[in-house]
Amino acid sequence: MAHRGNGGDLRAGGFVVSLIRVAFARLLAAIPMMILVSLIIFSIPYFIPGDPAFTIAGPNATMDDIARIRSDLGLDRPIPGQYIAWLGNAVTLDFGDSYLVGRDVRTMIGERMEVMLSLALLSTLFAGLIGIPLGIIAASRIGGVRDRLAVGSASMGVAIPNYWLAAILVTYLAVEWGWFPAAGYVRIGDDPGQWLWHLILPTIALGAISAAEVTRQTRGMMAQTMNLDYIRTARMKGLPPRIVIGKHALKNAAIPVITALGLQLTIVLGGSVIVEQIFGMPGLGELAITAVLGRDIPVIQGIVLLTTVVAVSTNLLVDIVTSHLDPRVVIS
Repeated sequence: MAHRGNGGDLRAGGFVVSLIRVAFARLLAAIPMMILVSLIIFSIPYFIPGDPAFTIAGPNATMDDIARIRSDLGLDRPIPGQYIAWLGNAVTLDFGDSYLVGRDVRTMIGERMEVMLSLALLSTLFAGLIGIPLGIIAASRIGGVRDRLAVGSASMGVAIPNYWLAAILVTYLAVEWGWFPAAGYVRIGDDPGQWLWHLILPTIALGAISAAEVTRQTRGMMAQTMNLDYIRTARMKGLPPRIVIGKHALKNAAIPVITALGLQLTIVLGGSVIVEQIFGMPGLGELAITAVLGRDIPVIQGIVLLTTVVAVSTNLLVDIVTSHLDPRVVIS
């Protein structure tokens, strides 16, 4: 028995090593993409009309003032030198000060990140809790009433824009009936209950499309899995449907579904901008719009880079989870 246990430990240890190797390989593969993204982000000032020094100096500044500001910002140096200096600061999350308000960009983004991450995570959780059960129910009897209802609901969910749904939810559930707050945000550290209460409507508005996509993905994968030989064998053995679906079929279909959830999380990061505005939430969306309208380049660069890092980290986490669910992914 001891020898068998040692063998199991060795296999588990080998799998962990392989998993770490996969994570390291994914990180290495992400480096060229991140370098390309950093070049694009660094180039943002060159695509925006106007000189940042003029924006900072103001309309009454002299040419000497503008030249001094350009020197302080390093804009008078060669472009390769500017990029290397900017990249070195960006690695430490140092994006400089805002052109509009003069505050540290890292601090400004940090104050808004909680709103965006709360919305993104809750919306993705909502999509999984709604979409996966609906997909399973639909796949349990293809062509039946439940299947048609689930498919119809998913099609409707995909067709409804999140800003339109947000406006409907605010108008009726918040303003007309007063069931939920119409606007605002409470930090989770101040009051967890109110934090969740203020996020219910934005979460539904932002997660509805994702839930519909997850429903369709789950239904499709479960329908394919239920036709496999080992599922037929499990049914012939008389196993209860919940065991056949929950233990056998769902595990085989889980990898594409988790991948779809990871993709939806990155999509939600972009969609949160409009939803934040509708619900009056002080998140990154509001900050991004203000920065774009005011040509606040350091803030724009910081937001784009951080959201890219979140998206890449999400993809890495999805790879690790799918490798855990199916060790064959580790080998590939």
